[in-house]
Amino acid sequence: MKKTVFLVILCTVVMGVSSCSDDNNSQETHVFIDGKDGAVGTFSYDRYLSRLEWSGGITKDPSEFVNITETKIKTKEKAIELAKNEVTIKYELIDVYYDKKKRIWAILFRQDYINGYVFGGGQSVFINNNGITQLVTYGE
Repeated sequence: MKKTVFLVILCTVVMGVSSCSDDNNSQETHVFIDGKDGAVGTFSYDRYLSRLEWSGGITKDPSEFVNITETKIKTKEKAIELAKNEVTIKYELIDVYYDKKKRIWAILFRQDYINGYVFGGGQSVFINNNGITQLVTYGE
């Protein structure tokens, strides 16, 4: 039963972020830890929150957030740097998305990919343009 619930949450979160583009022609790009690649994908923070609520996703307690003081984010590199403060898992890949309307960065830390699909757990960190962590989710 736990495995089924986990798989439902995993599929919902992965499909939620990957389908939350404001532009159907936008390309979601993986930002590798070694610096290869580079573009930033788009997503809808509101849509992500509604899917998270529907799926009953697992989140980190906001009282445990590290990024609680203002630090302006002007680049994806700065967003990644700050997001790493919140990560509690081992990861191999980083995906970066940005919601222009809400001015929220989504930095997804992934363990690995098999045939283009996430395999295993992950963690997503959502940070506003002022560098304040808004949400951290697990099990993606």
